[in-house]
Amino acid sequence: MPIVSDWFDEDHTILFTQVSEPFTWDDYSQNIDRLLALLDSVTHPVILLTDYTQVETIPTGALPQLPVIANLIEHPNFQQFVVYGHQTAIGQTATRIFERVYGRVDMVEDQEEALALIERIRRSDGEQ
Repeated sequence: MPIVSDWFDEDHTILFTQVSEPFTWDDYSQNIDRLLALLDSVTHPVILLTDYTQVETIPTGALPQLPVIANLIEHPNFQQFVVYGHQTAIGQTATRIFERVYGRVDMVEDQEEALALIERIRRSDGEQ
C-alpha cells in the first residue's frame, strides 16, 4: 500500500502516515477515511505526523485535494498536522497553501525535527 497510517505512540496521541510511490488521490482519500476512524477511537487531541521522504512525484491535481484533506481539521480530536520530507516543489507549495487557507500545519525537514516540534507543541499546550 502506498499510504499507511497507524498510531505512532502507545498513548495514541500521534497518528503517523507514511506516503510512498506510486499513490493516487483515491489512495489518499481512503487514508483520510482511516485517519478519521482512528481519530474517532480516542477522546483526546491527536497530532497527525506525515512522512513524504519516499515521494519524489505527486499525482496531478494536488490543489483540488486540499478541501478533502481539510476534513481532518474539522474532527474534534484533531490538533495539528506536522509534515516532513517533501521533496517536490508542488508538495511544498500545496502544504504552504493549505496552511494559509486552513492553518494548523507545520512543515519541517525530517522526523527528528518533527518530533522536536511535537514536543514543543505539547509543552506549549500544557502551559495554557
